[in-house]
Amino acid sequence: MEPATEIAISPDGMQAVIRIPPGAALSASLILHRLLGAGVVHGIDAAALNEAVQPADRERQLVVARGTPPQPPQDARLEVLVDFAVRLAEEDGRVDFHEQGRFHEAEPGTVLARRIPPRPGVPGRRVTGEEIPVPPPRDAELGALAGEATRVVGDELRAERLGLVVRRADGRLDVLSAIEIPGDLDMHYGNIRTRLPVIIRGDILAGFAVKTASDLTVQGAIEDARISVRGDLRCRGILPGRHRVKAHGDIHAHHIMGREIKCRHLAVANDLRGAVIYAVGDVRARLIVSTRVQCGGSIEVDELGHPAEHGTVVQAGYDPLAVALWRLAAREHQAIVAEAAEAATRVRTLAQAARQADPGAVRARLEAQLREAIAVYAQRIHCVEDCERVLANAALRIGNNPQATITVRHCIHPGVEIAIGAEARLMIAKPLGRTVFRLHEGRIVWS
Repeated sequence: MEPATEIAISPDGMQAVIRIPPGAALSASLILHRLLGAGVVHGIDAAALNEAVQPADRERQLVVARGTPPQPPQDARLEVLVDFAVRLAEEDGRVDFHEQGRFHEAEPGTVLARRIPPRPGVPGRRVTGEEIPVPPPRDAELGALAGEATRVVGDELRAERLGLVVRRADGRLDVLSAIEIPGDLDMHYGNIRTRLPVIIRGDILAGFAVKTASDLTVQGAIEDARISVRGDLRCRGILPGRHRVKAHGDIHAHHIMGREIKCRHLAVANDLRGAVIYAVGDVRARLIVSTRVQCGGSIEVDELGHPAEHGTVVQAGYDPLAVALWRLAAREHQAIVAEAAEAATRVRTLAQAARQADPGAVRARLEAQLREAIAVYAQRIHCVEDCERVLANAALRIGNNPQATITVRHCIHPGVEIAIGAEARLMIAKPLGRTVFRLHEGRIVWS
């Protein structure tokens, strides 16, 4: 008589369970026969069958078949590769909130986002053999992220220009041609270091820094902040403070007070007070007082000096940067000449060794070293020639522009020191009205 066994299939069809009474002896073929009779055709567990044929003195319920669960599909997804998180710099356990790393630049062709293709799922199967279907994966379009100055190339979203990457509220990525701050440059934004033009609608607060390889426009004031600009600087407010402001291009400002300024041309709409100015080109201002000016071009000013303030020195036709360049070339020339002599000696030594060596690997190695030594020697000789061209330039040596003038349109006060070129100087002893100072036969004359 066959043992009274029962086979139950779970409601989801993913398991078949056999109930074996105590002491029952079953064969594997009998269990298989009953499984097939119950409609179980998939996922039969051989290890469970081996356990079922072993008699036991207790009732058992063994899972003898398991269905195959479906593997769900993976939908296509869009992955943004730009990390917009604020990156605070920590040093010696302290966090500098001025350095936030908030601005993200991209080169032309930089991959900003990519589409991860969908992956279809794998259908499952119940123990009764019925297939468990899976839905198709959903696709995603990179165009949903494409914003200004971006383009979709295959499964990648790329930048079309050098610019600042920003993300809109709708998720689209834009590559902006400039960094624009709608208000003050403060702790919300942190310092800016960029190759892009920078536009600040408010002030640059004290303690912050802006360094750009392009232009900087500030509609408010620049407080005691560090500024370095490779292009032009325009400031509609005032420039108070002690930190140096440096621009490779021109500076246009409303008022400058207490600053050291380095630039090409300088134009100040109002006062230039208590500052130190180094300009390659011309300087223009309404009032220059208690200020030292050195420029390679001419100076134009409405009022020069003040009866109650002293220390005003203006020097036109003297380019401090040109003089610094000549002095640097003079310091480097001797060292580079020595390096060129050493390179020439090495070339001669290697050339002689290569001629004496037998053909083969050693000679080939010496010839390769000789070619490298010749390249080094040529580079040193080129540097020597560059230095000698600078040293031969008399205008650079003395920084003189004999055509430079100092034009005072309204008045000049006593105590102001006038200089044109490197040597010609004149101390103003009495008030003068409209005056033009120029260099004539090595002396300053005026009319």
